[in-house]
Amino acid sequence: MSQPDGIPPQRPTGSEPPIEPEPPSPPERPVPVPEPEPLPGQEPPQQPTPADPDADPHRPGWGVPTPE
Repeated sequence: MSQPDGIPPQRPTGSEPPIEPEPPSPPERPVPVPEPEPLPGQEPPQQPTPADPDADPHRPGWGVPTPE
């Protein structure tokens, strides 16, 4: 049985290989995420300062008016 010219021979249904999606290509190198810069007018997050023995808020005369 010869196929007429111009019509390709058809394969029976079910014999076609499943089409696999191409895996996403991994990035060539990881892009570092830049740290968000503080907007103008905003203070950057302050790091907790270590306890200063010279700055005792409970000591009379430090930030509190001394009772007379």
